[in-house]
Amino acid sequence: SALAGKYQNEFLSANASLLGSFIQEKTRQGQAAQQHIRFSPYAGLSIKPFQEECYLRGFFKHSFRLPSFNDLYYGKVGNVNLKPENAWQYNLGLTWARHISHWFPRFYISADAYYNRIEDKIVALPTKNLFVWSMTNLGRVDIKGIDVNLHGSLRPAKDYQIDFSGSYSFQQALDHTSQEGASGKVYGHQIAYTPRHSGSGQISLETPFGQLSYNLTVCGERYILGQNIEENRLDGYSDHSLAYLKNFQWKHYQSRFKFEILNLLDENYAVIKYFPMPGRSIRASLSFSL
Repeated sequence: SALAGKYQNEFLSANASLLGSFIQEKTRQGQAAQQHIRFSPYAGLSIKPFQEECYLRGFFKHSFRLPSFNDLYYGKVGNVNLKPENAWQYNLGLTWARHISHWFPRFYISADAYYNRIEDKIVALPTKNLFVWSMTNLGRVDIKGIDVNLHGSLRPAKDYQIDFSGSYSFQQALDHTSQEGASGKVYGHQIAYTPRHSGSGQISLETPFGQLSYNLTVCGERYILGQNIEENRLDGYSDHSLAYLKNFQWKHYQSRFKFEILNLLDENYAVIKYFPMPGRSIRASLSFSL
């Protein structure tokens, strides 16, 4: 069940809601997950201080995330004793959008700073060894971060358009479960497989002859376990790709041809340690639809 309200005028928008959830699970065989009753409040405010498209916004939200079916029951990975993940989220942000000129019709940028306090965070971690993982709860994780996003369009000539976008994320996600016992070894450390710095960029050129695009993904260094020591460090990486796309009509069919070069620089990297990603590869596809 949910209760919600909203107020809006030309310069201000405010809304609030309260969500109530009741969850009970049953199994034919084996142990079932626990019953849960939760209430999740939300309050948000957006202010438009000027006539142009500029918004200051913020929100508070308490939410909980239930373990998925696989988290609970899948083979050796599942854990029926998982607790729901509870999060207290605080966010402040700025959004600005503008039509600059005929050849620069669209520009948008947003920046957000946030703090999340998460109890019983659900994560997958190696248990017996680096190849056998299972789901577990981290008692408390404090996350501070900044997200910046932008995108825009350029029209240098008739029938030609350049679209570009980019994003950057800084995230400090520290394990604050306990300073005593085994948890003390990872207290104040960045949680496993969570980079502090990451980002992406895309640029595409649309022409009468098709669309050519370039994509970049960047990920900073991470740690494969909770202890941020040299033996657990996993290097960052960047992934570049090129693509060409052409839509055309063939007889009565709408057709599409796509050609991609993935991992353009043939970089040797791994998202998960000991599981290297493919090197440079080429992929082509041709599709038809009525």
